[in-house]
Amino acid sequence: EVPHLKPADVLVQGIRIDEKMKNGKRVGDILVLICKHPDRNETIEFTQIAFIKGTNVSITGLWINLDEDNNIRKGSPVHKLLEIAHCETIKDLTGKKLPTTKQSEDSVYLCIKGY
Repeated sequence: EVPHLKPADVLVQGIRIDEKMKNGKRVGDILVLICKHPDRNETIEFTQIAFIKGTNVSITGLWINLDEDNNIRKGSPVHKLLEIAHCETIKDLTGKKLPTTKQSEDSVYLCIKGY
């Protein structure tokens, strides 16, 4: 069995924006964080972030939501990530250390910790 990574701070080594399609139609763009985990030689990619909403932890994708001025929409998951990382722009995420957490008790996958 392949060992699973434990939550730890990851170093963002790069970013990418992927266009997502469903049934041949574009549904939006998602931010991909290309990160180095301390327990793995290869980079891993994150597209989800965890937030606390009330008493629940909510996992959401890092969808690129723009306002009418073509800026990241305030309150969106990407905007909140930028606030947590103390970044002005998405490009500023490169070189930042971000905490991770398990997506759920039932999941072995990690996501960015947004709380």
